[in-house]
Amino acid sequence: MVVASGIIAGPALAGGNGNGGGGGGGHHDPTYTISLDQSGPHLGGDVTFTTYYGSVKYPRIQVTCYQSDVLVYGEAGTYDHAFLLGGGWSLWLELGGSASCTADLYYWGSLHGQEQFEWMASTSFDATG
Repeated sequence: MVVASGIIAGPALAGGNGNGGGGGGGHHDPTYTISLDQSGPHLGGDVTFTTYYGSVKYPRIQVTCYQSDVLVYGEAGTYDHAFLLGGGWSLWLELGGSASCTADLYYWGSLHGQEQFEWMASTSFDATG
């Protein structure tokens, strides 16, 4: 199962989606946004997101889906990644059914030489099984 967490990371290409590609720092812009591009997301379907991330250089998206309090799918990728809900294998694919999902827009920042997860925005959506 692919599980998204604060540990999954890697560089993305800057720019795209009408966003800047400057050098991300420790600042927070209250206008960061993320929204789901599809209506009717479902298990086995792709989802993409429209984002605004200002001058952050390496924005990423983390998608997590739960049934009750159980994580059944998670994946992280670049801001322009198409996420296959359920992935190649996940608990969600085994169980089927609907799930409640959240997509978080974030980047990895550095403070005093320590890498840290910097949350920018999120959106929630329900996906059918």
